Amino acid sequence: MIRIKKRFLIGVLSALLVLSFSAIAFSQIIRTASEESGFQEYTSYEEMLQFLQDIQATSTEMLLSSFGKTIEGREQPYAIFSRPLVTQPWEAIASGKPIVVLAANVHGGEKTVRESLLLITRELATRGSDMNWLLDDLVVLVVPSINPDGFVRGTRGNSLGIDLNRDYMKLEQPALANYVRNILLTWQPHVILDAHNGGSYPYNICYHGATNAAPDQRITRLCDQEIFPFIHSEMEKHGYKS
Repeated sequence: MIRIKKRFLIGVLSALLVLSFSAIAFSQIIRTASEESGFQEYTSYEEMLQFLQDIQATSTEMLLSSFGKTIEGREQPYAIFSRPLVTQPWEAIASGKPIVVLAANVHGGEKTVRESLLLITRELATRGSDMNWLLDDLVVLVVPSINPDGFVRGTRGNSLGIDLNRDYMKLEQPALANYVRNILLTWQPHVILDAHNGGSYPYNICYHGATNAAPDQRITRLCDQEIFPFIHSEMEKHGYKS
């Protein structure tokens, strides 16, 4: 098993945390529709696709692709980030680098972290940014919207009203089956961030790691003893509760 340096995982998670609450400032920047609205509106599905295409045009370390289509025919985009650029799962595995998947919006109405992943996409693609340096040691896949049919409706479920987060065993819904087969099973990530929004008042963010006996217990300890205390400390510094 590839040894994953703690600072890389902490860097990814802390950047996601920060971007959930603030925009990144660059002198010349491609902005999401949500940023343009002062974060009063969410970036639409069509605007998301255009934003991802615009960002890819600025980077030689990003490959934009699709891992499938939904029931209603919407593309499910994802971005691969690596240095040097890889285009196939076997290349990522052969690189010897940990593979990290950052995914969100399996619940269509949970849109906040989806917006954060768009901002992270921009920073990963921007040379010299706080996150771009991670590409020396990681391969990162960004999946901003697992459930775009639910997103356009603002509903928890998909176009049939089915909760995709309850379909991981049967894989009866195309959108989730695409994600599992073409991202998780194909790329074989070492770390997956499954991002939701909503939680328990008065906390601004809630989180947990592996909570059963099957995974390597070092992963649970890494979460409980390193990553989560770091997140809690950073949240406190910025005046938020976790």
